[in-house]
Order: sequence, then C-alpha cells, then structure tokens
Amino acid sequence: MARKDRGLSRSVAAVSYDSRLLPPLERQGHWGKVQSCFPHAINLRLPEGDLAALVPLEKLNGPGFVCLEWGSLLRLVREDLLVLLVDSVHFLLPGGSSWSGPPARLIVDLGPARPWRPPPFPLPPPRAALKNPISVLAGNNRIPSDSLSRECVKRGAALISATRQRDGRQYEAAFLSLLGLGHGLTPAGDDFLTGALAAGWWLKGRKTDAFLREESAKLIARHAGKTTPVSRHFLSAAAQGVFCEFVYRLLDAFSGGDEKGIAAWADRIRGWGATSGAWFLHGFASAAQALAGIGLQKSRGLR
Repeated sequence: MARKDRGLSRSVAAVSYDSRLLPPLERQGHWGKVQSCFPHAINLRLPEGDLAALVPLEKLNGPGFVCLEWGSLLRLVREDLLVLLVDSVHFLLPGGSSWSGPPARLIVDLGPARPWRPPPFPLPPPRAALKNPISVLAGNNRIPSDSLSRECVKRGAALISATRQRDGRQYEAAFLSLLGLGHGLTPAGDDFLTGALAAGWWLKGRKTDAFLREESAKLIARHAGKTTPVSRHFLSAAAQGVFCEFVYRLLDAFSGGDEKGIAAWADRIRGWGATSGAWFLHGFASAAQALAGIGLQKSRGLR
C-alpha cells in the first residue's frame, strides 16, 4: 500500500483473536474486505473465501473472531460505515506485517492481542442426569411461531428422527431441507444444524453421535455453498467441532450441574442475532435429547 494511502487509514488494536486465522492471513496477504457491517459485528471476507469477524470483546471469542474493545468497534461502525463497506482491511500480524492487496482504510493490529484457541469439550454428566436440565432448556426456549418457523421445527424433527434411527438417506434429506432455510446472514435452519452439531461433539461415546457428526461433515463439505457465506463459515467450523466461546461455557454449566449457570448462558446465547441463538438452542436441545436417549417430547418452544 502506498505511503499516501496509509495516511488515510484508521488503526485499531485487537484484544484477542482466533489463532486459527493466522495461516490463511499469512497465505493470502494479511488482508480482507468488508462483507457486511452491523452495530455488533463487522464481517470480513478474506481473498480465498474465509470469513473473519470483528466483534466486541463482550461477545467472547469464537471461530474466526477478532475481539476489539466495544468503544473501538462502536466508533468504527458509527463513523466509518460507508468507508468500511467499500474498502479493504489489513491485519498487522504478530511478528510481521504485509501490505499486499488493495489500499486499506482500516488496519487491525493483532500484535498485542491474546490468541484464542477452542477449548476442549467438558466431560458430560451421566446421561440420566441430563434428562431434567435438557428438558428444561427445551421447554424454556422461545422461537417464533410463523409459518416458516413451524416448517423449520418440522424439518428439524425429521433430522432428529433420522439421527435416532441412524438412517443416512433420511438424514441427508432432512439436513438439506434445513440448509439455508430462513432469512438473514444465518438462516434458522442453519442455526438449528449448528446447535445439533454442538450436542454431537459434546455427547460423544455412542454410534448415534458419531453418525450425526460424520454425516453432517460430509453434507457440509458437499453442499455448504447453498447457504450464506456467514452460515457456511459457522457450519464449517461446527463440522470441525469449533463453536463460539459461550457454547463451551454453557456446556461447562451442564457438566457441572450448575442450573443457574445453564440459565444464564442460555440467555446469553439467545441474545445472539435476532433469533439465531434461539434456533441454536433448539437444535442443541433436540439433538441432546436424542443422543442422551431422552424420549421424544412435544415441543413447548413455540409461541
């Protein structure tokens, strides 16, 4: 980038970042372009299609996340929105920098930031101990009751039924019927699938959870292009067992039998997006019931 263009740039320092971002940034020239911009997140598309997201530190870290102080992100969104939507972003990486790619209006310094790595999944409690807290989570969750949401619930139930039976053909049909179903950057069907995968990675040890993970990974690899770039990013991460940090905190609460913690982290997740968190929890609770051998229950989550 030319020196005169650097003078037009705005710099921010990251507080933490997903350490898995470094290889693609090194490989692709340390830069990206703004894909979408919201009050709580700025999504960036890297040259080869990978996604990175600038989010406030309060949101915790996650796959592809770069956490900034809330005030820094808020100023960027308020003051530089039009600039961000047409210009590139450059990353200063720990141990070096690169200015290849288009001139940038935003420079994100990862040098002083704390690297984040997905934590290991906590050991789940005995299956019998999951029945009540999972059922409570399923009963307390709230998702919309419009026609599209009812269809999503129906297709989600078909996916869970296929999971219980380990029926590959029915699972593929149900999975593809959910993929991309809904509106926004992460459609409801995709959020349901991500939640189901979180349960599949946590409740390991039986053929059923291995079936869910393996079938989902194959279908995501083949068909992820049928949904939005942001959903594709989160589904691809979920296929590898990587989720937002608040998911691990929820699982820690389940593993420790911490009812207040479960409720608090579930509320935190419900605040993700308009309805993304609620659909994630619906997918998680539905799959956890199946994987823990909890009997089918009539959904009380609709309103």
